[in-house]
Amino acid sequence: MGLVTRPFVDKLREPMYAATRRLFWDPETMASPTLPLIQAGLLLSVHEYGQGFLSASYMTISVCLSMAQVVGLCPMQSPPPFPGSGSWNSSEEGLRTWWAIVIHERMISLKCGFPIKPLQLGNPDIISNKHLDSEVQNTVASIISNPLHDYFFLQTRAAIWLDMVLEIVQSPSTMSPEGRLHFQLVDRNLLVFLQSLFRLGLGYCCEAIAISLSAFVHLHKWRLTSPSPFFSQQDRFDSSSAIETVLTVLSDLAHHRFQDATPEENAALYREPFPYFIHMVYQAMVELIRLQRTSQTKSDAFQTQMSIIWRTLQSQSSRWKIAGLFSADWSFDMTVDSYTLPCL
Repeated sequence: MGLVTRPFVDKLREPMYAATRRLFWDPETMASPTLPLIQAGLLLSVHEYGQGFLSASYMTISVCLSMAQVVGLCPMQSPPPFPGSGSWNSSEEGLRTWWAIVIHERMISLKCGFPIKPLQLGNPDIISNKHLDSEVQNTVASIISNPLHDYFFLQTRAAIWLDMVLEIVQSPSTMSPEGRLHFQLVDRNLLVFLQSLFRLGLGYCCEAIAISLSAFVHLHKWRLTSPSPFFSQQDRFDSSSAIETVLTVLSDLAHHRFQDATPEENAALYREPFPYFIHMVYQAMVELIRLQRTSQTKSDAFQTQMSIIWRTLQSQSSRWKIAGLFSADWSFDMTVDSYTLPCL
């Protein structure tokens, strides 16, 4: 746990990492997997992801998934149950651990393109966002009465959308009339899900927003850059517009959040981001720079957006190495608008 919660680099970080790896990869330990060992491996993989050790993170989480199958963490029913919203329940510890593994495996695949087996969890109720409005209303009400309300169930929902997006971009059947209809269905309803998360706002469900927005941008960036003649120029224009629209909404949300919050609340928001949020911020940076380059006019909002992104990455660079690597990928000059576009 200390690997992912320590806010700064210190002398203990490397010894802790080495000791945790040694414990997790010990052959005798791995031969008799337990829930605590799987949870340690999950946190180890998250740490490796945040430090930029993506291949190591993928290997670690793959072993965690295998162990989860051995000890029976993987739900037998299809679709698997969601963890409950609200207060944490110890009876759901195994289920939550399994979902955390599923989420993390998909975020690694999103970043690196490593192959994973789609869960195919997109049942009609989920795709249509059935019950989503009532769930969001209940969550809003719970925020008022309980500031420590648990939002993990929203991350599991976001992971299902990410799973569907990864399946779309990896499947040859997407290049067909039926595949086009499925693309449009996922695109439309993923946007509805995102809009519902935006209603909750940053500071309450940042990781669910990070997972689902990363999925949305990935879906449209894939179509925008695909060399396939199956996609028309109008398709690509629509994807570029979709990315611009959702990033504008996110930027406005962040701007109002920082305007309305106290300095202490803003400092906490800069201090708390998880690696998934850092990845989303980087995606936003890349796409905002691309959109600004294709724009015919300069935008004052762009400067504000870049300032928030830059501060977020810089504030996290001592905790998560990927934040420092991302910010080093580009040059940023507030006075001369000099930007070097990195590759995502």
